[in-house]
Amino acid sequence: MKIMTDAELLAKVEAFLKRTKMPATRFGRETMADGSLVTHLRAGRSLSLANAGKVVDFMVAYRAPVAAKRTRKPADATSDRVAA
Repeated sequence: MKIMTDAELLAKVEAFLKRTKMPATRFGRETMADGSLVTHLRAGRSLSLANAGKVVDFMVAYRAPVAAKRTRKPADATSDRVAA
């Protein structure tokens, strides 16, 4: 098992945020209940191995919400008629 450096973890987080378009504050709240997590990582904060593991586990398990499918009503055949 390879232990990630702080720079490698931050690079993975940044790539995750870009790919999922998730705001950094939401990522921090969902992973560590800390909306400032990504800001602190960018400023050089180090995480314990356990907390880094939680962050990585979150990214691996994350499934983006599926947008609700839009259903179209079939066109009403009578709607095209002009009233006489």
